[in-house]
Amino acid sequence: PLAPLPPADREVLLALLRAPALATTGLVEETDFADPRARAVFVRLSEKPNPERLLEGLEEAAAAAARELLCDGREVRDAERTVADIVGRGRKARRLKELEPLVLGAADGGAVDPGLKDEYRRLLSDLKGTKRG
Repeated sequence: PLAPLPPADREVLLALLRAPALATTGLVEETDFADPRARAVFVRLSEKPNPERLLEGLEEAAAAAARELLCDGREVRDAERTVADIVGRGRKARRLKELEPLVLGAADGGAVDPGLKDEYRRLLSDLKGTKRG
């Protein structure tokens, strides 16, 4: 059996299945998904925002993930907010990973752009759930 989709991918796709029109708004991009199966399901949904036709043309692994999502009966209260929150958190985490070697690598004497340090601190704070005033 295949490994389950990463939780963030699963939750975003579930919200998109509940509100398929969100898949075509630009709120989410293919690169926001970690798993290739989730990317394939998203691409299909963004091309044809019709859950009934979701399985058409998907490779078996992606189709299996899509079937599992289609059978998930959980309700998504505010699909747009759910998607925006999860995608936003994922983008911040990826940016933090990009900045980490630049900011932490400079600790051994190299100079770092103060803007990058500030962005790094802000992202770290946001991802820890503390908002800076």
